[in-house]
Amino acid sequence: MRQIKNTTFRDFRTGRTDKHTYHRIRNAYLRAIRKATQDHWNTVVENTNPSCLWQTVRKALPKPPASLATINGATSFEDKAQVLRQAFFPDNDPPTQHQPSNSLEGFHPVTQQEIHKVLEAIPPNSAPEDDTLPPSVWI
Repeated sequence: MRQIKNTTFRDFRTGRTDKHTYHRIRNAYLRAIRKATQDHWNTVVENTNPSCLWQTVRKALPKPPASLATINGATSFEDKAQVLRQAFFPDNDPPTQHQPSNSLEGFHPVTQQEIHKVLEAIPPNSAPEDDTLPPSVWI
């Protein structure tokens, strides 16, 4: 079925067959895989001794990792957390506080007409900003 699906895909890609034919064959192939998998596990469960059923279930599930990797020699959870904390948030000098300036040097006053001109340039159906007010309210 896989060979038929692949051949049909190549034919679809080159234009020798239509999309519906390819999808029908691909879906039949995928249904066959699901059915075969389901039948296999049904057979395994039916033929398993009830006392060993959970061992069979455990074999079907992926195994969790034995332990987390050692990070820079740290093996315990607390030590690993401390190593990661120091790597991502190093103890550098505290950030300097920003001091706002009262100087308006380099700025020019904005007139009401300039504000109105900018607001009218925004499309009326534009999405609102964080304040959730559409441009028509500001105008």
